Amino acid sequence: MELEMSVSASQILTIVLIFFLSTTCLSSEGNTSRFTIKNESVVLDLEFNILWTRCSLGQTPSMNKCEGEAIAVDPATGMPKEFNYNDEAGWRLPTPQELSSLVICSSGLRARLDEESDGGGCEGEFTAPTINTEIFPDTPTKAAFWSDGGCGGYAMATYFQNGSTYCYTLNDGPQYVRLVRDL
Repeated sequence: MELEMSVSASQILTIVLIFFLSTTCLSSEGNTSRFTIKNESVVLDLEFNILWTRCSLGQTPSMNKCEGEAIAVDPATGMPKEFNYNDEAGWRLPTPQELSSLVICSSGLRARLDEESDGGGCEGEFTAPTINTEIFPDTPTKAAFWSDGGCGGYAMATYFQNGSTYCYTLNDGPQYVRLVRDL
């Protein structure tokens, strides 16, 4: 007994189009489903089960914006292991994985991130900053953001101008900070 299948060209086109749209379309702001904005200061990250500060260290949250200048921190002068934020202790630098997970490449193309060294930058034509600006407004791009992880005695930092993560030395100078806290 033979089974006969009849599929029209329009049905095939519809299936291909649905698959293409479901796998390639992200808004320029990226996927927001992993985040829950708790208040104007912090956001819950459901993927890593942590809280993020919405603004960079030195900025003040105000009506879904971050006002003021972000502070670039120089690890050569000493980097604390724990920070206070909004009179709450227990804030820390994100891990390299947590920090680089914030990168959104509007082109849909991202280089491989080597956990031992660096990479992971956006490729092709993309929009900067490479971070969800609805969740993390007014993110500066003049320097990278520190993580707590090292790579052979260096510190890893993510640069939201192009989405890349690099190993930085103490001589590379100050970089920005966005804090996290474990739940």
